[in-house]
Amino acid sequence: MSAQPESDASPRSFQVREDDWSQLVSVFSSFKEKHQRMVASFSDAFTTLEQANSTLNTENERLRAALQSARKERDDLQRGIDQMSTFGKVLGPVLEVPDLLTADAKTLATGLRNGDFTSVNLVLRCCSDINAHDEHLHAMLSMVPFDQLGQRAEALDQERKEGKVRGPLHGIPIVINDNIATLPELGMETTCGSWALHGMTPTSNAGIVDKLIEAGLIIIGKTNMSEWAYYRNALPSGWSGKGGQCQSAYVRGGVDPKDSNNGHSNPSGSSTGSAVAVSAGYAPLSIGTETYGSLVSPASRAALYTIKPSMGRVSQSGIIPISHTMESAGPMAKTPYDLAALLDVISGTDEFATLGGSWEELSIATIDFEKWWPGEDYLKSVWSATKQMHAEIQAAYDKMEELAKKYVGDIPLPPPSECFMLDGKDCGGVIMMADFKHDLNKFLESAENTKIHSLAELIEFNKAHPDLEMPPGYDDQGLLIDAEESDLSLEDYEKNLSHLRKVARDDGLDRIFEEYGVDVIVGSSDTAIMAYASGSGYPIGNVPLGYLDFNGRPFGLAVLAAKNQEAKIIKFMNAWEGTFGPRKAPLLLQ
Repeated sequence: MSAQPESDASPRSFQVREDDWSQLVSVFSSFKEKHQRMVASFSDAFTTLEQANSTLNTENERLRAALQSARKERDDLQRGIDQMSTFGKVLGPVLEVPDLLTADAKTLATGLRNGDFTSVNLVLRCCSDINAHDEHLHAMLSMVPFDQLGQRAEALDQERKEGKVRGPLHGIPIVINDNIATLPELGMETTCGSWALHGMTPTSNAGIVDKLIEAGLIIIGKTNMSEWAYYRNALPSGWSGKGGQCQSAYVRGGVDPKDSNNGHSNPSGSSTGSAVAVSAGYAPLSIGTETYGSLVSPASRAALYTIKPSMGRVSQSGIIPISHTMESAGPMAKTPYDLAALLDVISGTDEFATLGGSWEELSIATIDFEKWWPGEDYLKSVWSATKQMHAEIQAAYDKMEELAKKYVGDIPLPPPSECFMLDGKDCGGVIMMADFKHDLNKFLESAENTKIHSLAELIEFNKAHPDLEMPPGYDDQGLLIDAEESDLSLEDYEKNLSHLRKVARDDGLDRIFEEYGVDVIVGSSDTAIMAYASGSGYPIGNVPLGYLDFNGRPFGLAVLAAKNQEAKIIKFMNAWEGTFGPRKAPLLLQ
C-alpha cells in the first residue's frame, strides 16, 4: 500500500465525567437531525417557500409545515452547538475513548469489556466527531435524539455490568443508509435522500435493523447517499436533495465540479455517507446497500473493507429498493474482523468472525485491469493517478502471485460491455429499470403518511419542488422518467434475465471458478467488475490498496467469489491485511 505521511499528532481522547451526563443530555437533546448543513445549503429554497406561503394550496401545507419544523430544529441544533465550546471548562476526571479515526470495533469492544470507558462515553465521542466534521463532509442525514441515544447506551452498559453481553458488538455504535427503514420510535426518518419521503412512516423496521438492535449495537443515525441509490440520472455520486453533496474525508479540495460524476475527487456511491462516516470516525461500523457497485466503490474510496453478500443471504425486507433481483445490504468496516462480525449479525450466523485466512490456502485469479479500465465518462483521467494506480495494482498482483497457493493472471473474463448486451441494450440495465418501477411502487403502497404513492407521483413531486429536488446542475431525473415509461413484457423480462444469468454465471464466473480451480477473482474496484456480482447474485468485497499522491483519494481491489462463498472473501481479506498492513486514517481530519 502506498504510504501517507506520518502524523505528529498524538492520539486524541475525549474526556468526560460521568456525573456530567445530565448536562450533556440537556445540551444534545436537540441533536435530532443534522439539519444545520441541509437548511443552510438550501436557504434559497426556504426563502422561496416562505414568500409563496400565501399562495400555497392545501396539497402543499404538509410540506410547508415540515420545512418550518426543519428550520426550528436547525435553530435548536445551533444553540446546542454553541454550548459545546464550554464543555472543556467543566470536565473533570477522565475516561479515555480511543481516537475513532483509527480505532476499530474490536478494539472498542475490548475497552468496553475492560471498563476503560462506557458505551455512553463512546456515543458522546461519536456525536462530538460528527459535530466537528459533518458541516463539511455531509455524511449524515439524521441523528437519533441524543437523550434517546444516552438511554440506549446506558441500558447496554447496565446489561454489561450484570453479565449480559449480547455478542462481540454489544454497545458498539453504527450508522446505516437512509434507504433502510426504521420505525418512528427509533428517532430517524427514512427518505432515500429525497424530500418526497420527508415524513413518511414505514410500517416496520427493516429486518436487518431488528438484528442490529438484538445484537446490542447502537444505531446513532442515518447516512447521506446518492438520492434514490443513484437511480435518478447522471448526477455526481453522493448527492441528495436532503443532504447535499457528501465529501470524501481524504480528498484535498473536495468534489471538483468539473470532474466526472465518479471522478477522482468524488467519494462515489450510492452508499456514500456510510463509507465516509466510518472513515471520518463517526462510528466504527456501517450498513450500506448495493445493486451495482454501491458498497464496493465508496468503500474503496474510503479505504474500507466491505462485502456485498450473495443474494438471499441477508434480508432485504424494509429496504427501499432498486432491484430485488440484484440488491443486497452489506457491512463496511476498518478491518476484516469487524466486517466479518457485522456480517454474522445481519446474516444471522456465527461463522465469519472466527475465520482465519492465509495465502497458502487461497487460489487467486486476476483480471487484466488495463483492458477493463473505465472510460472518461465514468472516471475522468488524470495521467499521474492512472500511472500510480496501475503500478500499485500490478505490484499487488505480483505479491499475490508470490504468496498464494495458486495464481492465474489475466483470466479470460470479458468486460461487461462485450457480453452483457442483448438486442442493443445492457440486459442488466433493462432488468434494473423494470425492477425499480415495480419494487418502488410496491414499497410505497405499504408506507404511511407519505406525500407520494408511486414512481409517477415522485416524478411530479420533483417537478413541483425544483428548489428542493432539482436545483441547477442537479435537475436531471431521466432514469425515473424512463423507468415510469417502461413497459417491459414478462416474456422480455425473462429473456433479459436469462441472458444476464448466462453471461454472468454460466459463461462467466462459474466457468472461471471451475476451469481454473480458483477461490476468488480480483480486479480494480474502479472497473466494472461489480457487474458480474450484480448479474450473478454472487458475493463481492473490497480491500484497501493505496492513496493517490495528487489528491489523497484511496483506491482498492474488488474480490469476487462463487455463490454463498463469502468465507473465501473473508479469508482473502484476513490474508491481505496481514501482508499489506492496516488502512490509513484520513490526514485531513487528524
